Formats: sequence, structure tokens, C-alpha cells
Amino acid sequence: MPLQISKLTYLRLLPKFIVGQGNGLGIKELMKLSHLQGQLWIIGLQNVVNVRDAELSGLHEKLGLDELALEWIDNFQVSRNGGDELHVLSSLQPHRSLEKLSIKSYGGTVFPSWVGDPLFTKMVDLQLCSCRKITSLPPLGKLPVLRHLSIKGMDEVKEVAVEDFPSLETLIIEDMLGWEQWSWPNGINEDVGKFPKLRELTLGNCPVLIGKLPSYLLSLQKLDVYNCPRVTCLPEMLPCLRELNVGECQEEIFRSVPVLTSLRCLKIRRISGLVSFREAFLQALVELQDLKMEDCNELECLWQDGSNLDKLTNLKHLRIYYCEQLVSLIKGEEGFLPCNLEVLQVIGCHNLEKLPNGLHSLKSLRELEICKCPKLVSFSESAGLPDTLKRLEINECVSLEYLPEGLMTMTDENNSNQSPS
Repeated sequence: MPLQISKLTYLRLLPKFIVGQGNGLGIKELMKLSHLQGQLWIIGLQNVVNVRDAELSGLHEKLGLDELALEWIDNFQVSRNGGDELHVLSSLQPHRSLEKLSIKSYGGTVFPSWVGDPLFTKMVDLQLCSCRKITSLPPLGKLPVLRHLSIKGMDEVKEVAVEDFPSLETLIIEDMLGWEQWSWPNGINEDVGKFPKLRELTLGNCPVLIGKLPSYLLSLQKLDVYNCPRVTCLPEMLPCLRELNVGECQEEIFRSVPVLTSLRCLKIRRISGLVSFREAFLQALVELQDLKMEDCNELECLWQDGSNLDKLTNLKHLRIYYCEQLVSLIKGEEGFLPCNLEVLQVIGCHNLEKLPNGLHSLKSLRELEICKCPKLVSFSESAGLPDTLKRLEINECVSLEYLPEGLMTMTDENNSNQSPS
């Protein structure tokens, strides 16, 4: 950056400020830029040698700033003085009307007291990322209007407290390699929801997280849980949940049957131990429209013959990708697919031998795609396809002996019929 930038005393927009090394541009050069507005991203804070320089930057006086990002080098292998970095961050306290704050790769073990201070009455977005030496989080629930919170890469944090977050709408917690459990402060009932407005929750790559999740998430609409193999149950009350994505977890997570009366989209990936769905879980999916299964290598079938599927009448899209042990979609001879299915895709299921009965009775089926299923010998014995079918693709099914009856008489000009290859 230009060394003389501080002479632009009426400068209003400076999205990025890079702190130089040695005789390079110092953090104190921000002192004279009192008219800055909008967003400011300060990079290279590891180059601040003198804490007094950080104080002279005068961030607390720059009342025009709405967003502030503070970033250190993302290298914790080199020698770093956590105490010095704490003093620097303490000195970079912004004004209390700031709306968005991001702190990345900070090397202290604790945050200064201003992080989470309830006097930041306009703070709506907070991101704490890759602060790998932090051992505990500040009481962030005291921020009265905080709507979006992201916590990532805090390897030394063992517990995350469940606080009252009256305004929180989005919570992302990822890459927490040492996080073991949620904790409920004394006097707080762990069965009472502390997130009354939470709409989206992401928990990812938290390999040692155990125990229950917050139970009553009454406003939650989207839940992502991935690579949390020791999380064994979903929250109990999810009446507004519309989308659920679960990956790299254990089958136990589906043994409990939460309230899922609004769930429309379910995506499942790499679930260890999942052989088939339990009927009680299927019965909870009364509004499900889209089911996607991917890389579930122990899955043998979706459900057992005889399972009551009367609650799956809204299912329209069924996609199954690369489930190596899948032999049939339904275990047994008499099983049928949900009656209102519109799209069926089965790709890369190398042990699939046949498709279920009654494909011809699926009067809403528009698309059927079967690819890379080398053991598929035939369609169901009650062969035939519905007249509603608009797209058919069959590829790399080398053992397929014959196509469904009536296939060659399908004349709709939009059909795409491909022979097995």
C-alpha cells in the first residue's frame, strides 16, 4: 500500500488496509483517516510490534464504519506471543455502533472484554474464525440484536455455552476439533429453547462433539450436520424445519424420531451403519418432497417390504447416488414406491439387481434415470412405464437383459430413450 496514504485525510472508502513489516505502512497511519466509512478490512496484524501503534489507529473514533475485519497470519507453527496479540486486539476496539465484525487467526487464548460487550447494540453479524489458541468463548448471547454468528476453527474450545440469543437467526459452528459438548449454565433448563428466532443451524467437522443438541428449536428451517460422528440424535422439536442435510455421521442419529412435520428436503451422505430406514422415522416425514442419498455404502434398501408409506405421499424426487451395497430400493417382493413420485434417479449403485414393482402405476413420474448399475438385470416383473414419463436415461447397465414393455411405443417427442450400454 502507498506509504503516504495517511495524507488523504478526507478519504472515505478504504476497503482493505495491509499492515506492513519493518518500515512498511504501520497501523498507526489509520489515525488521520477519521472520515472512513463502510467496510474496513485490516490484514497483517502480526506485523504490529508496538501496542501503542494499535491504540493510535483510533478505530473507536471512526464512527462511519459499519463493518470491520481484523486478520492475523494464519500460521500457528511460527512463534507467536498470545499476550501481545491480546493487547493489540484490545487496542483495536471499534465504536459501539458497529454492525459487522470479523476476527480471523487471532493468536491469544482469550478475547478482550469488548468482544461480546452488550453495549454493541447494533452488532448483527459476528464471525470468529481460526483463532486456534482460544480456550473459551465470550458470552456472545449478550449482544442484543445479533442475527448471524459464525464460529470456526477454535481447536482448544471444549465447551460451547447455550445462552439466550433473543435475535439470532443463523448459527454456524465448524472445524471445532476439540469441542466436546454444549453446556447449560446453572439455573437454565436444558430442555428450554434458547434460540427463539434461529432459522439456520450448521454444525460441521466437530469430530468429538457428544451429547444432545439444544432440544427445542421451534423456528429452525434448515439444519446441516456433517462430520459429527458422535452426535447420536437430532433436536427433539423441529416443527418448522424444511431442509435437513446430514453427512459423515452414524446411523444412530436417525433412531430418535423428532417432530419433522414441515420437512420437505432430506439429504443424507456417508452415514455409517445405515442399512435401511426405520418405519417410525419414515412416518415422521409427512411433508417430504425431496430425498437424496449419497455414498451410504452400507445401505441395502431404503425400507422394508410392508413398511407403511402412507405418510410419504408428498415425495416427488428420489435420488440415490453411489450406494455400493444397495441391492434393491425396497426389500421384499411386494414393495412399491410412493405413489406421487415425479423424478427417480439411481446412479452408481453397483450391486443393484432390480427396480421395485409398480413403476407403471406411478402416474406422476416424469423422469427416470438409471446409470452405472452393472448388476441390474431387469426392471420389475410388473414391467412397463407410465405414459407420463418425459425423460428416460439408461446408461452403463451392462447386465440389463431387456427394457420395460411398451418402451418402444412411447412417442412423446420430448422423450429421451437410451439403450443400455
